[in-house]
Amino acid sequence: MDEFNIYADFITDNTFETLPFFKINESPNDVYIEWNVGNRLDAIAYTYYNNAAFGKFLLLANPQYLSEGDIEVGNILRIPMPKQYLLNTIRDKIGLSNRF
Repeated sequence: MDEFNIYADFITDNTFETLPFFKINESPNDVYIEWNVGNRLDAIAYTYYNNAAFGKFLLLANPQYLSEGDIEVGNILRIPMPKQYLLNTIRDKIGLSNRF
């Protein structure tokens, strides 16, 4: 599994700093899915990225939803693709090293 800890660079003296908000811009390779009963962001992230932790990034790509609970059946969810585009965007936006 492709693991990384996005929070590692934001911990000082065992205290979390505020993570910056950023939007993940559209890419011509993005995938769009319809939200259905039983969908979960972690499960969708695992399906597309082989990493359930990437579910949080799906909200950054779909800023009209503040949480998974805001997504209603029938809403369209954008999945940033390819995975490397998503990783590069995260690195660029929050200044992470190339460790993931």
